Amino acid sequence: GGRVELVGRNATISVASPDDPLYPLQWNLSAVDAEGGWSRVPDARGVSVAILDTGVAYEDYHHGRDRFAQAPDLTGTPFVPGFDFVDGDEHPNDEHGHGTHVAGIIAETTNNGMGTAGLAIGAAIMPLRILDASGIGTEAEVLDALDTAVANGAEVINLSFVFGADYVPSRALEEAVARALDSGATIVAAAGNDGAEVVRYPAAMQGVLAVGASTLTPAGGFVRADYSNSGTDLDLLAPGGDLTQDANGDGIADGVLAQTFYPADPLTFG
Repeated sequence: GGRVELVGRNATISVASPDDPLYPLQWNLSAVDAEGGWSRVPDARGVSVAILDTGVAYEDYHHGRDRFAQAPDLTGTPFVPGFDFVDGDEHPNDEHGHGTHVAGIIAETTNNGMGTAGLAIGAAIMPLRILDASGIGTEAEVLDALDTAVANGAEVINLSFVFGADYVPSRALEEAVARALDSGATIVAAAGNDGAEVVRYPAAMQGVLAVGASTLTPAGGFVRADYSNSGTDLDLLAPGGDLTQDANGDGIADGVLAQTFYPADPLTFG
């Protein structure tokens, strides 16, 4: 028979929930079993995520009439150098709000008793500003930003924007995407939010992970949100929410909570 070395109580082990006060309202994290993931990979330190977007509220920066402030719940989030391809400088601050929101979803400072939790705890954000204060940019800025992300060692490249419905990828964009994929980076892109049965570019490009949006159902399940694009190029759904409903009855609309700011006042965070 076997030999018993030690007898003791078989204690139950559980993953500690973050102490961020709005964490209980983050249905998007429970939808992807964030705590189960954290139990296997407690943090994402050492991973850099390039965010090609409107910039990120990542620094306190005053220059002339420009006044920018770091988002309060990003103060403990690591940042690596990025670039502003709109203004052509090394300060890719956000003048819109979208890029900051994306950064918060990915890696908002977690377990700091403030705001919400991020999914990839400890991941470093590389802000690459390609969209102006109106959320508009050009293909040329995308090309430059993709190559910069690769040159600066980004492991993940996030593209939460779409080209117009009539856009056909240029050879230059195909080559820039290929270079990024050849570097080993994972490229994640939004499928589009106009409810069309076609995935927009750049998400529809070969090798790019095309992500649509899911939302809650009153029964506690998840379905593709009505506004989310679909089609044969769609790879997966991730929580996007629906601000027109409160399916889980928590008293707030089923959006995805994360740090951002009100566009009318870049220094007012919510």
